[in-house]
Amino acid sequence: MKLLLNDKVTTYLKISMLFISILNWEYLKGENTSVVQVVPVSPTAASLGQFGYIPVGHYTGTADISVPLYEIALDGKKFPINIAYHASGIKVAQESGCIGLGWALQGYGAITKQVRGFDDFESSPKGYYWNTNLPIPTEDNGYDYQNGSVSECKDYSIYSQRDGEPDLFHFNFGNYSGTMFFQCNGVGNNLANRAYPLLTKVKDNLKVEYNIESKSWEIVDGDGYIYYFNTYEMTESYQFSTTSNSKLSNTTRGWIMHDSRGIQPDVITTWYLDSIVSPQKNKITFEYGEDYIYTQKQRQETIYHLVDAVPARFASGMIHDLENYVYSFSKINQKVLKKIVTDLLTIEIITDNRLDIESVQTTKLPQK
Repeated sequence: MKLLLNDKVTTYLKISMLFISILNWEYLKGENTSVVQVVPVSPTAASLGQFGYIPVGHYTGTADISVPLYEIALDGKKFPINIAYHASGIKVAQESGCIGLGWALQGYGAITKQVRGFDDFESSPKGYYWNTNLPIPTEDNGYDYQNGSVSECKDYSIYSQRDGEPDLFHFNFGNYSGTMFFQCNGVGNNLANRAYPLLTKVKDNLKVEYNIESKSWEIVDGDGYIYYFNTYEMTESYQFSTTSNSKLSNTTRGWIMHDSRGIQPDVITTWYLDSIVSPQKNKITFEYGEDYIYTQKQRQETIYHLVDAVPARFASGMIHDLENYVYSFSKINQKVLKKIVTDLLTIEIITDNRLDIESVQTTKLPQK
């Protein structure tokens, strides 16, 4: 199909596009050039969460590569303990979990949170769960720079006042793995103190409840077994923003910590399985140790350069060159499985020191 435009329409479109370009550049001038915060999980949690993010199976094309170690029976249901390799491949700068690069110890479980924007359940800035009055797009929703729903969305999302999309929660425990997310408070059965996520795999027949006040999970499977997740990890984020470019090797943690800690400095990123309770009230409990570790230092850069402006007089009021560099790292209280206890047996996990991750504590090395 060919669209024919007369000269008047063509001129109008050119003027409109020029006006939009100028408007967007003026808007860019006043923006904060800091990048969106990235909240990493610990290497051990990431190795477990990978099985929830990309489950093993024919549908994903991910092979089951595992070494069985033991099997715990709880009132007729078996819970295998094994070490497993996730065949999705190794990423650039990926850090090793407590077993090895790409490997994970399976037999307990974890729920890892992929923060998108801000933490869903935080009140400042307002997380997605509390963002109940986002403007609804309408057919005649025009671009009003001062008023209207477009401006409201811009203020909420671009100006970092509110969260525009839900976080993703990847779970891996027992024989279950997958992803879930939450709708806003008041939608469905969601309440101010308890939330019920939507699961991407409904065939697992899991009933999931998150207690917002105690920051804990309760999951019931189709056989009536209850899984409690109460132990959690926190990620503390630090960043330093500057307009001068420096080699990453020259930056120190003290230099990075000199700046503010960001909008949401402390975020819960992982919950670990504490116990499994059968319908007969027998249970398996899991005990954890704790390591305080640093993530690798990162540099993110934003560079704008004005090439040209037509007509040239518009260039006088515009920014010609803009550079911003953000140096960041995180501190995580990583959990390490130490013991599995049932009424009939106790399994102790023997760990050793590891040197490939930097420890926050000078007198104690992280464990593997």
